[in-house]
Order: sequence, then C-alpha cells, then structure tokens
Amino acid sequence: MLLVLRFPSPPATALIGIMSGKVFHHPNTEIAATPFVAIRVPDPDGDRLAKSNRYLDPGAESIARNLIALGLPLHASSELDQVLADVLNAGGTDGLFRVTTAHNEAVNVALDRALATGALAER
Repeated sequence: MLLVLRFPSPPATALIGIMSGKVFHHPNTEIAATPFVAIRVPDPDGDRLAKSNRYLDPGAESIARNLIALGLPLHASSELDQVLADVLNAGGTDGLFRVTTAHNEAVNVALDRALATGALAER
C-alpha cells in the first residue's frame, strides 16, 4: 500500500492524501487509488472511537454530523460537508486523483470554521 500525504502547515486539524494499493478481492489484483481525509478526534480514553466504525459514505451521510457524534465540538455545516465531499470525490470522471494545496486549505479552513462556530455555540 502507498500513502501520499499533503502535509498542512501547523496548526492543522486535518490531513488529506491519496491511498493506493492492490485490490485483493479482484481476480486480477488490480491497483486502486482513493483520496482520504484524516481528522484529529480528541478521545482521551479511547472509548468513543473504539465503539465506532468511522467509515463514512460521503454521498449518503453528513460527515459533519458524524464528526459531532464522535465528540468534536463543531457546528454542522453544509459548507464543511461540501468541501469534504469535493475532496473525497476529487477523481471525478477523468480518473485522475489530485490532492492540491487548495484542497488542503479548503478542508482545514472549513473544519476550523465549523469547530470555532461549535465552540462559540457551547458557551
């Protein structure tokens, strides 16, 4: 398996990149690639993450609402959902996966904005 990461400038809440490797359940063991987003989720005891399956279908679920369910104090926002869906579906129909600096900035800005809005709402 190969991971290609776009390292954000600190401080960063999310790490984005492309993961590729062999598809073992295919008879020809073809190579596949997919973009991914890794978001830091504070869980001091590890209980919440251990009890969850955090594989998300970006077309069927609100990613922001799933992050809230994991305990992130953010405001559910269609902007955050749209930015994350755009990055996760970056391949489009041309079959080319690119993780750009603009993707990195968009994810971290939208996530930080949603976290800031959520933190203000808790006060």
